[in-house]
Amino acid sequence: MRFPFSAYNMRMGIALIAMRVLETLFLAGLAGSAVVILISFVEDGKELFGKE
Repeated sequence: MRFPFSAYNMRMGIALIAMRVLETLFLAGLAGSAVVILISFVEDGKELFGKE
């Protein structure tokens, strides 16, 4: 009895899944960094232009 997928196809499937996971993690990190930059920008603006 043969398996419907060869070892190469199995490895490529695992590689594609790993790529999608890493892509998702990268985009989540990028979005998180953008949020931190925006918060820092707002806080710096308050510090510079706020009344003392």
